[in-house]
Amino acid sequence: MVSDRFSVAKYVRRGFSGIMLTGLQKAARASVTCMVAWCSHLIAEAAEPNGFRVLKENCFRCHGEEKRKGGLVLTSREAALKGGESGKAINLEKPLESLLLELVLENGDPHMPPKKQLPENETQALAKWIEQGAKWDQEILAELPVRKVDEWRELPVGFQPVGALEASLDGKRLAIGRGKEVEVYELTEKDANRTSAWTGHQDEIRSLSWSPDGKFLVSGGFGRIIVWNADSGKKTKVIEKGLSGRVTALTFAEKGKWLVAADGEPTVAGRLVTFDAKDWSRTQTIRAHDDSIYALSTSPDGKLVASASADKLVKLWKAGDWSFEGTLEGHTEQVLAVAFDPSGERIATAGADASVKAWRVKTLKEFSTFSGRNAKLAKTDLIWKLNPTKEKPDKKDDWIVATDEAGAPRLFTELVEHEGAQTSTGAKERAWPNGDAGHTTAAFSAATKQVATGDVKGVVTLRDLTGKETKRLEVIPEPEHEAQPLSPISFRNDVLPILNRAGCASGNCHAKAGGRNGFQLSIFSFDPKSDHREIVQDARGRRVMPAAPDESLLLRKAMKVIDHEGGKRFEKGSEFHKALSNWIAQGAPYSIPDEPSLEGITASPAKGQYEKGQKVKLKVLARYSDGSKREVSHLASYQSNDDGKATVDENGLVTLGRESGEGVVVIRYVDEVAVVRLAIPVEKLLPSNAYSGLPVHNEIDRLVYQRHKAMGLLVSEPCTDAEFIRRASLDTVGKLPNAQRTRKFLASEDNDKRRKLIDELLADPEWADYWATKFGDLLRPNTQRVGVKPVFLMDRWIRKKLRENTSYDQFVRELLSAEGSTHEYGPVAFYRHKREPADAGAFVSRIFLGVRLECAQCHHHPNEKWGQDDYFQMAAFFGSMKRKGQGISAPISGEPEYWWFQPGGTVKHPVSGETMRLKPPDGPVIETPDEKDPRKALLDWMLAPENPFFTQAIANRIWGEFFGVGIVHPVDDFRSSNPPTNDALLQWLAKDFANHGHDLKHLMRRILNSRVYQASSIPNETNTRDHDNFARSLRRRLPAEVMADAVTQAVGIADTFEGLHPRARAMTVWNTTMNSLFLDVFGRPDASAEAPCERDPSPTIGQSLHIMNSEQLSKRLAHKDGRAASLAESKLTPNEIVEEIYLSLYARFPDEQEKTIAVAVFTREGASRKTAAEDLIWALLNTPEFVLNH
Repeated sequence: MVSDRFSVAKYVRRGFSGIMLTGLQKAARASVTCMVAWCSHLIAEAAEPNGFRVLKENCFRCHGEEKRKGGLVLTSREAALKGGESGKAINLEKPLESLLLELVLENGDPHMPPKKQLPENETQALAKWIEQGAKWDQEILAELPVRKVDEWRELPVGFQPVGALEASLDGKRLAIGRGKEVEVYELTEKDANRTSAWTGHQDEIRSLSWSPDGKFLVSGGFGRIIVWNADSGKKTKVIEKGLSGRVTALTFAEKGKWLVAADGEPTVAGRLVTFDAKDWSRTQTIRAHDDSIYALSTSPDGKLVASASADKLVKLWKAGDWSFEGTLEGHTEQVLAVAFDPSGERIATAGADASVKAWRVKTLKEFSTFSGRNAKLAKTDLIWKLNPTKEKPDKKDDWIVATDEAGAPRLFTELVEHEGAQTSTGAKERAWPNGDAGHTTAAFSAATKQVATGDVKGVVTLRDLTGKETKRLEVIPEPEHEAQPLSPISFRNDVLPILNRAGCASGNCHAKAGGRNGFQLSIFSFDPKSDHREIVQDARGRRVMPAAPDESLLLRKAMKVIDHEGGKRFEKGSEFHKALSNWIAQGAPYSIPDEPSLEGITASPAKGQYEKGQKVKLKVLARYSDGSKREVSHLASYQSNDDGKATVDENGLVTLGRESGEGVVVIRYVDEVAVVRLAIPVEKLLPSNAYSGLPVHNEIDRLVYQRHKAMGLLVSEPCTDAEFIRRASLDTVGKLPNAQRTRKFLASEDNDKRRKLIDELLADPEWADYWATKFGDLLRPNTQRVGVKPVFLMDRWIRKKLRENTSYDQFVRELLSAEGSTHEYGPVAFYRHKREPADAGAFVSRIFLGVRLECAQCHHHPNEKWGQDDYFQMAAFFGSMKRKGQGISAPISGEPEYWWFQPGGTVKHPVSGETMRLKPPDGPVIETPDEKDPRKALLDWMLAPENPFFTQAIANRIWGEFFGVGIVHPVDDFRSSNPPTNDALLQWLAKDFANHGHDLKHLMRRILNSRVYQASSIPNETNTRDHDNFARSLRRRLPAEVMADAVTQAVGIADTFEGLHPRARAMTVWNTTMNSLFLDVFGRPDASAEAPCERDPSPTIGQSLHIMNSEQLSKRLAHKDGRAASLAESKLTPNEIVEEIYLSLYARFPDEQEKTIAVAVFTREGASRKTAAEDLIWALLNTPEFVLNH
């Protein structure tokens, strides 16, 4: 009895008034009553859902063999009763307490199915089914919706792929399924002649099988199996009833007693349909897999049938009763091919993971895996024979031919068996000559000892046993049929933009690493050839159906005709649907005649000023190589860099934010990027005279004011002298000014004192140590990886070059052209660190050009134009570097390594195998003589005065150090989608830097002397929310080493660093593995970090707690030789001590209130001069004014 909580039956009794009936009326009434009762029974039976069908339709998709969500498999009774990670789903002892029933209720947690609530009658049926023993109904299990096609088209001209090949058992005839036609060829050792051509299928032929006696040839297409009389070519039987979708594989079993067919619904189920070969009657339908079946193979004795599926599994079935015999599980992608060995004791499988796996049938254990050299594309078919080149081959003379989507047949012999599954060189390989197109299928003729391969272009190639081509069986042209003309659809210009806009080629869908559910596209369609192959050819072309385009899996998924994890991407009848359908109907071509290529996009308005909250519609035009333009606004994707400034919807409608500033919107169309910049000034722009009185110290000020004027900003008041000396000292040499220098500076009435202070700071010897730490973050390798000595020598070299004020271009030239021993010359450590050409190229591009190419290593850069070509062309400059000596042996790596240039090195493209030419980002192809070091050619290009990247990258990086934010930010991420906030300023800085000999101190002097740098950090009413336009100084936390030295200066006792002299500054610490809790807490790079190391400038609770509670810091503060003790022992009055401490820590005098409070500490009960000084120093250390540079 079903519990009340699952009961959905509610009955209402209706009363009828009594009626006097005649005998005839009574008889009629009785007859009607019986009819009503019988109909009611039928209606009730039809209305009551089947519990197992409810389970199948709602749960199998997530809880099948492939997905196994929660570790639960529900597609077999055995697995379902076993349960998953949360325990048993079905409890036969207490059925109504089954977890499955709990989770389908409205309050189920987690609720199942996740996105809908089952109707009450379905939960009732599910409960009833479990109560009755949870039996698996094989007929329901195998059920699939009947797919009806309203209109079948002729296949487009030129679209005649070979869908199947099958040689007769005697090897004298070869059957070809090409397009919709079955062709039969008589084979001889010297020739092949077409004897028959039969038609009868509506769609492409996907499967063929000869009966063992050769009397029948069976072909399979969409929803139809045709049994042909092999001699006459007449149709013996046409089977349609009970079939669903494409018949993807056929085989005979038990010496021709049974015909086995594979059909099903892609991504839903793969079925085995068996027929009695006596009369071709259907005997059984089995739901065998959770996805399409691609191949069937019968064992030599006819007793086992193997099915290979897109669900990554191969299953074995006993012929006759069709009982399940076991699973071969090990492939990571779809399995496309399966073949028994001649003995039937072993079986080979192959598929989309490009590997061939060999298994023992008896144990179901994998014993060998092999794929072939540089094999990356899917294996599509297998032949396993005893070596036909031998007259009497041994039973272990294995001879396996594998075809693949690259059109590269491979012969494997001498299988190496292993204990357990191993990825290995499991066979001897011989690569046969490549075909002209990807192979779809293969067959072997025992009579003529030939291998036949079929390809996507419709060509069948016959090869001898060495792989040499002996004959091509080309498509025989048919008279062109009349067809409704369709406007040509371009794959690159029409289809790919739709897939991008629909989200299919995004990083969280089919373009993510590994793709999704066996379907992988390139990110932003950067590899159109691969995308086309994946859509049209992959998995036996299952995603397109030119004879019935709307039945294509590509469209059925996108329109959610069948279940799609990504949801509905577009509507039936929409522009996207029509374009894709027409393209498929045209044969899904890769290119069309005279097809122009995309050269770029423009967006309008490209820039402008707008009011807060205003809406702006963007228009995007694509430009093509033939000079044409096309609006692609509806196909582009849009992204705002800052939603506070601007938001944008999927149609390009921008809504400006409520903050003043600049909204940047990135527009992407396929692999092209454009940027629009929408300025949002303050509500009221300032009059021109508001700027006329501002001091202009140099060109920096003029260019920044110009930007401010357009944005309605006004630079803050000048900072005080106290703020300036502290800020400039921290920014330039990384230390606080001492009290004596501060007193003198504050007392000076020299109008030129700030300029003079700047010159003094830039001449300070400690300038080199401070900036060596900055450059060390960028360049210094990890000692735990490359060794201590190389890192030490690199650090010494950096400091030496900075002390000598070496020009920046010379600094970079010496670093990148380095050769020699890592134990003798510091810069060589760079090559020990960035050992591979690709790593060196990407690093140089990022650090010295400001271009991040790392994202283009595997795919197109997500926000820029850079692709794999750019990445590996840059790597090519470092392809001729050679090395010898001890390699990386972390964590020791103690021996020297030698690096030098040697002509002849190259870098190959990982996909195409093409040798990459020397070409820097956005630069020309550089031709160099073989004997010339390409690094020097790169340096000549980089350091040329006209190079836009090199000088802008370093000018922006230095600017960012002084202002806390770059003109381009992040400072090493120059791209069109991350434009400079003040392009004119950046260009001027870069040009001025180059014109003055790439002198870093000159660049810093320019910045320090500007009125903009000397602005207060206190905002005015125009710049409160501005962080990008340098209208005020941004308060910044002191870096770890600066903070450590500032604390040392405050307390008078230095921290200690392993290996350095007792009073060494933290600024001289040369690697991040030296123990220092203080430096770690305040954010120095992690000891395991690799250069370039980024620091998080944000303050943390840990830092505040450390200053307040550190026992070590307390001991230093109270030390007998410390600052507090020294001041206490001096003759200074409490007023003077307070001033001295304020000047040392804040670089200013205390105001009257502060002085009163501080002096009172000295007169507090129980206080001594020393403890009072300690308390005051400790109090000031724990204030934002000390820990921030302001």
